[in-house]
Amino acid sequence: MSTTHFRMRLVFLVVMLAAAVSALAGEASVFTPGLRRALQTLGKDGKTTLRGVSLREGKLDTIELEPMEVWAKDAKIVVFGAAGEQTVIPPPAVKYFQGRVQGEPDSVVFFSMSADGSIRGMILVGERRWHVGSGVRKSSRSRPKVDEAPVFMREADEIEELSEPGADWQCATDAAGIHPHLGARELTMRQKPVANAGNVTGATYQLRIAIETDNEFCAAFGNNDTAIATYIGDLVGKSSIVYQRDLKTTLVLGDTHIRSAGTDPWNVQPGANPNQSSTLPNALAEFGLYWHNNYSQASVPRSSAVFLSGKDFRGGKAWLGDPVSGYVPLCDDDFFCGADGSDCGSAVYANSYAGPYAFSGSAFGIETTVPDPEATQNGVQYGEPQTNFRMLKQFMHELGHNVNGPHTHCVALTAGEKTMYGVTRNFVDECGNFDGSPCFTGTASVPPEKGTIMSYCDLFFSAGYPQSRFLFGKAGEPSEKMLGLFHTAIEIVTPDPTITTQTEPVACSAGRTASVPSCSGCTYAWQISGGTLSGSTSNAITYTPSLPTVTLTATITTTRGCGITASKTITTSCAALQPPTNVVAAATSTTAVGVSWTAAGGATSYNVYRSTDGVTYALAGSTGTTSLNDGGRAVNTAYLYKVRSVNGGESADSNRDLATTVIFTDPTLTTGTSLRPAHITELRTAVDAVRTLAGLGAGSYTDTTITATTPIKRLHVIDLRTALDAARSNLSLSALTYGESITVNVTTVKASHLNELRAGVQ
Repeated sequence: MSTTHFRMRLVFLVVMLAAAVSALAGEASVFTPGLRRALQTLGKDGKTTLRGVSLREGKLDTIELEPMEVWAKDAKIVVFGAAGEQTVIPPPAVKYFQGRVQGEPDSVVFFSMSADGSIRGMILVGERRWHVGSGVRKSSRSRPKVDEAPVFMREADEIEELSEPGADWQCATDAAGIHPHLGARELTMRQKPVANAGNVTGATYQLRIAIETDNEFCAAFGNNDTAIATYIGDLVGKSSIVYQRDLKTTLVLGDTHIRSAGTDPWNVQPGANPNQSSTLPNALAEFGLYWHNNYSQASVPRSSAVFLSGKDFRGGKAWLGDPVSGYVPLCDDDFFCGADGSDCGSAVYANSYAGPYAFSGSAFGIETTVPDPEATQNGVQYGEPQTNFRMLKQFMHELGHNVNGPHTHCVALTAGEKTMYGVTRNFVDECGNFDGSPCFTGTASVPPEKGTIMSYCDLFFSAGYPQSRFLFGKAGEPSEKMLGLFHTAIEIVTPDPTITTQTEPVACSAGRTASVPSCSGCTYAWQISGGTLSGSTSNAITYTPSLPTVTLTATITTTRGCGITASKTITTSCAALQPPTNVVAAATSTTAVGVSWTAAGGATSYNVYRSTDGVTYALAGSTGTTSLNDGGRAVNTAYLYKVRSVNGGESADSNRDLATTVIFTDPTLTTGTSLRPAHITELRTAVDAVRTLAGLGAGSYTDTTITATTPIKRLHVIDLRTALDAARSNLSLSALTYGESITVNVTTVKASHLNELRAGVQ
């Protein structure tokens, strides 16, 4: 046990309402019919693709999606009844997906799908936005099941510029005279749950969040438990997008308390108008005391507990650690504030507990939908919308304090940093001026780049938009300094993920070993790419490599749900994974191609790739067998296919093979087959499809139009050979060998001549 000086700071966010109205442009259109089925049936890689989405005129887009995990596997939702009885319900059967529009790197897609098949979502490409949702029949007659209802899409119109809201409001902090910066004190520090000596490049993190609510919050959703849980899932899911993007940290929901019936245990009310936020310290104290006495870390494991209140506190409050001592409340034990509250700086906290607690009150009511934090608003990337931003911003902000993030107007810039970022101001931003020294205390103003999650810049509006963004920090501007503060704090509370292996190159044999430092009560999960594991739930494992390079990934999680994931790539003496051989592609119908190959030793699965231009390839599918049916192809179209072996990583490419979705009349031509004009017409269609694949135009043919009475000529075959040879050459495919030269007025056209051409396009 060691003695350390540190300051526990209590910080809060005062909320002001921005009122604005947005309209949806035009009529809703039916979204791609395959959406619901695609979300229900993911590929083997856990992802799904939506093709033919009509977002913009004259263009069909492809959307790539992957699932998001929002609820922990052992999460419980506890619903409190009228008499205080507790009912545990499972998390709502809502699936969450995130993704991008293919070819649009700045696009964002978010979907959620409930168990009944109802879908909600949003698509953003640049500054254009589309809302997606299941349709509801207006008439009560013949209502379809939800999972049969069409899914509609409507593009959102640009929001009109409005007068700046909030001008009649003053910061409740100034009105109340609250400056809650607590003095230093003596503390016998508890031993940290994990002694972390590692700082592994590329590591990612995980925090487990517990949620508390009150009657007022639940009433905003009609006390519908499913609606409440769904909203909380959306709130934490979209917050996790930002935490992942900026802090490499995933948020997962643990236990959630829904107090939709009876009387809740929360007695603190907002202060009198206009000082509603003046009682936020009391609310946080009540929260910490009740949870400490009723929900221990052992019974409700959590990295942090966040209170979502429906009471009009106009702000939130959370515990912040001390950068001098390195104390971080996140993932730590509760701390007793003392009988008189002096250990936490105020009599308000007498006999209460500080620690990983954050309180988020409402402002003029609950926003029952969650905006997309990745949107571009009024030309500002990740900008906050005109309305419906407070709950999301405040949740991320207050939790950010638990992660040891101070207000940005309290983070000073050094002379060197001011020069580096080309600014003259002394703080990351100067949007807040009410926290007292050593924070900014001058005239508040917004920086040109706008504010961030830990700022107060959303108290300022321009054209109706709050002047802040849904991000914690950005490279190249002063807010970048915040990212380092968060990273340091998360590193303090998470285990050391340094992976130790044997001397490289590791032998290509069983019994290879790897380990991470052990920590009390921690759980371990290992994954491998390029080999197989023998056991994966302890800090030390054995494995068998199968590729020249092996990547080991370890996830270590404390009893508080604070986790870290890190990887290490090592070289081995194993030979390279070989690609499959004898790849053959052939159309099985006018809209499907079958691809088959000979297995490669060491492969655990195969990735099949398709090209529509002879140059670029897209993943057509993955399989553990030696064949794949690629459906949904276009009629009379040529494709190139290649296959790679997979065992953790991929092999080099296999041979390529051509397939054309032209199904020929009389599939088998023999010497006894009567050759017909249709045979020539079909070959021209197939050859021209191959020429399109090769970037060439249609071939030049004798008798441009062939009818049922057109006689088959030697020139028809010569033209087809010439056109196909040029296409195959452009595609770097092997040249065809013809069994017989054709001489005009001498050679008789035979079935074998057409069979050779068919083989060259099939």
